[in-house]
Amino acid sequence: MSRYQDNLPAYDEGTLPEYSCEDIELGPSNEKYGLEIKKPLPSDDFEESFPVEQPKWTDWPFAVVFEVVLVLFLGLLMFTTQDVVVEIANVNPDQTRLIGLVLATGVVCSYGGIVVLRKWPTVFIHAGCLLNVAAASALTIGALSNGNLWTGVGIGFLALLHVVWYIEVRRRIPLSSLILKQVIDVAHKNPVTWKVSACGTLVSAVFSLATVIAAYGTMVKWGLDDTGQLKNKTMFVAMGMFVLFTGTFIAEVLKNVLHSTVAGVYGSWYYLSHADRCPKNAGFAAFRRSVTYSFGSICFGSLIISVIQTLNSVAGLAKHWAAQDGGLAGYIGFYIIEIFASIMESMVRWLNEYAYSLVSLYGLDFLHAARGAFALVEQKGLSAPINDCLINTALGLYSLFVAQMCGIVSVLFVFTTQPAWAQNTEGVVDVNMGVVLVVLFASAFGFFVANVATSVVHSGTVTFFIMLAKDPEVYKATHPDEFARVFAVYPDVERKLQIDDF
Repeated sequence: MSRYQDNLPAYDEGTLPEYSCEDIELGPSNEKYGLEIKKPLPSDDFEESFPVEQPKWTDWPFAVVFEVVLVLFLGLLMFTTQDVVVEIANVNPDQTRLIGLVLATGVVCSYGGIVVLRKWPTVFIHAGCLLNVAAASALTIGALSNGNLWTGVGIGFLALLHVVWYIEVRRRIPLSSLILKQVIDVAHKNPVTWKVSACGTLVSAVFSLATVIAAYGTMVKWGLDDTGQLKNKTMFVAMGMFVLFTGTFIAEVLKNVLHSTVAGVYGSWYYLSHADRCPKNAGFAAFRRSVTYSFGSICFGSLIISVIQTLNSVAGLAKHWAAQDGGLAGYIGFYIIEIFASIMESMVRWLNEYAYSLVSLYGLDFLHAARGAFALVEQKGLSAPINDCLINTALGLYSLFVAQMCGIVSVLFVFTTQPAWAQNTEGVVDVNMGVVLVVLFASAFGFFVANVATSVVHSGTVTFFIMLAKDPEVYKATHPDEFARVFAVYPDVERKLQIDDF
């Protein structure tokens, strides 16, 4: 028997292991911060297992903000595309076929990855790393063969970085594989998670298409005219930023509702899978809580991320304009803003994801959940295991691969069919602004769809880590074999979780 199993407590199937509900110590002053949550109770109903005393609509003003943004987005979509939709559907069949082809590529590649993920999790992690090298290499060869030297060199450099990174992180794959197998096992036992993923992907695909149409309509309405001049620069910039912000905000809300729904399923498994009764409606009940009482909190966190992302994109565009105008000071200033926004986005996104798991399970408001999640992870010292877990990295790289595949498909379509809208004044298709925008939109669509499709695994991993940080003895008692295997691969986790002194 493993040395990690020698002192495992006996487990009574009818009794849940005790775990701490004490306050969390914050900072050097040992300030106490209570999570104000109760122990989950064995029950067939999610609301009874994870009760919320006197349910209230948390952070409701931000739900109102989302509804206003959604209405404005739909209004802009109808206003800018009332003629564009007809044009795409009837006058320009090439664009219609291209949209359909990119849509099919994104969905097929995304769910092809899920099939591999379910059957061969270790292979998926390796594939998520190596497929990006292959796709980047293909783009490099394509760029160089078309005479785009610097583009090819840039993409080739990225491919080389992927290779170096893969060699460096291979030692971490065993731990990630073990955790991924655990997450997948839970998904197998709860098929509702895959149904949630399918519904989320469908809704996200439709919304992504609507965003692309809105962006295209904005370009037609206020963009370049036949002379190459902007029809209305002020409206074009303002509406372009608005589409960018609203598209990001709505997409974040959709993704986080999906995350909170899956968190309910994994939270029920973590605490009650070995109890005499476990919620049978965890997926639906968690979804209902996410779109009612907790919807404002989800919108709150999504709004923060959306503002930072928009700032990042605007800074990048402004940096490009400053470089064109020769403004060195402006270029440096916007470059610093872009770096700062990128760092902030990574930090806030990490905190948001862990907070949403607590929001889903305990009905907390966003600030309360975010502070509690941060305190849990910091106090339990889980930063190293989380950073060493390649699951989320592999999922992100696979989403990047799907984005590259959609981009490659769009390029092949354009250069194969030679559509009139992609030709220059000499009647030849080259890498002009229209083609670049098509590739960018196709890649963005592929990345977003793949990101949503694989978010079940990501959400399960996040929820697993936050529950492990909060109540590690539950996992030790209910899953001793898995507990021992994880520590056999990563012994330092036991010290970081401080299980003996918890």
